[in-house]
Amino acid sequence: MTQPNLYLINGEDEFLKKEETRKIEDGLFSSPLEKDFNCTVFDAKETNVEEIVEAAKVLPWQVSRRLIVVNNIEYLKSHQRDVLISYLKHPSAHTVLALTSTKIDKREKLYQTISKAAKVININLSPWRVEQWIKQELRKYGKGISSIDSSLLKQKVGADIQNLSQNIAKLISYVGQKKEINSEDIENVVSDSNLNTVFDLTAAIGRKDKKSCLNILNNLFYQGKKTGEIIGMLFWQIDRIRKGKRILQQGGRERLTHDLNIPPFFVDDFIKSLNNFPFSELKKDIGLFAEADLQIKTTMTKPEMILEILVLKLCQGSSPTGISDG
Repeated sequence: MTQPNLYLINGEDEFLKKEETRKIEDGLFSSPLEKDFNCTVFDAKETNVEEIVEAAKVLPWQVSRRLIVVNNIEYLKSHQRDVLISYLKHPSAHTVLALTSTKIDKREKLYQTISKAAKVININLSPWRVEQWIKQELRKYGKGISSIDSSLLKQKVGADIQNLSQNIAKLISYVGQKKEINSEDIENVVSDSNLNTVFDLTAAIGRKDKKSCLNILNNLFYQGKKTGEIIGMLFWQIDRIRKGKRILQQGGRERLTHDLNIPPFFVDDFIKSLNNFPFSELKKDIGLFAEADLQIKTTMTKPEMILEILVLKLCQGSSPTGISDG
C-alpha cells in the first residue's frame, strides 16, 4: 500500500505522537543515513511557515520521498495558516508532510483542508485502556504480564505513556530472557516515585553527581532494598554498559537490541548513557565492585556504608568521554 503524502497526528500524549511519527519514518527510510538526509522537523511555535514550505520543495536524496514533520500546528497564526493551506492545494509529490497537534479546532479552515487529503490519526488512550496497552507493548518483545501485575505497574507509574514506556524498557532489560514479568520484578525495578531506581543511580554516577547518588541510595534503603541487591543490580548495569560500548565499537547498533535485550525505543537513550563511562573507568569500576564484595564478607563495617563508599568511588575519575575510547 502506498504511503500517504499528508498526515495529521492529533492528541495530547506526546510520546504516542512521536511513536506515530517514527512509524512514518520507518515506512520511508531504510537506514539512519537516509533519515538524516531526508527528514526535517519543525515546531510551528518557533518556525516561519515559509521556511517549512521551502523545505517541502527540496528534492529527496537517494530515496523517493523526503519527510517534513511540523509539530504544534495549532499555534500557526492566521496568515501562516493561509500560506500552509496554499501549499496543500499544490503539494510536492516527493514530500511527505506529517503535521501534529495537541488539539486542533475541527471547525477551522486549516483542519477542514487537511482532513480532506490527509490520513488523520487521533491519539486517544483512555485510563481504562492503559493496562491493555501495557500488555500489548510487552507482547512486542515476547514478554507476558498478568492483569493483576499490569494493574500494579499502572498503579506505581500512572497512566503517562512516556513514563510507562521507560519503566517497561527497564523491566525488559531486568528480566532478561524470562518470558513473564511478575510483581516481584515490578517491585525490584519500579519505585513508587518512579525516580529512585538503580537505573537512576547509574545515570547519576555517569554524571559524577555524588549528592544525587547518596540521595538515591538513601531512598532505596528507605524502600527496603537490600545492599546486596543494589550492588548486584548496579554491577549488572555497569557491565551492560561495558558490553554496549564494545558492541558499538564494532559498529553493531542493531546488536544492542539482540545481544543486550534493549528495546528499540530505548536504544538512543542507552547510547547517550554510554558516553558518560570511558573504558578506562569501567575497568577500574569492575575492580571496585570486587573490593566492596570482599569488604562485606570479611569486615565488620556496615554493608550500607561500604555501598555508599563504593558509589562515591565510582563517581571519581575523568570527565565523561565518547564511546570510541578504549
